[in-house]
Amino acid sequence: MIEEFYHGNIVRADHTPTNPEYHALMQKWLPMCDAFEKMLTPEQLTVFKEMTDLQMKSSEIASAELYAAGFRDGAQLMLEIME
Repeated sequence: MIEEFYHGNIVRADHTPTNPEYHALMQKWLPMCDAFEKMLTPEQLTVFKEMTDLQMKSSEIASAELYAAGFRDGAQLMLEIME
């Protein structure tokens, strides 16, 4: 159930990160990425996009596992509190 919730199969209110640091990083990263892609040859751009896709997928897997672990930690904490 936890992973279903994480992957959006159990929907709650839409969430957009509100951390100002996140937004500052994205405002810096997006133009850098666009500028960098324009410097690449078509072959380099293909490799770069594949690399970023792999990084994104591995980050998604790690995030899903950490999300589930956080729920487990919270449940364990609740059990200890109830003792």
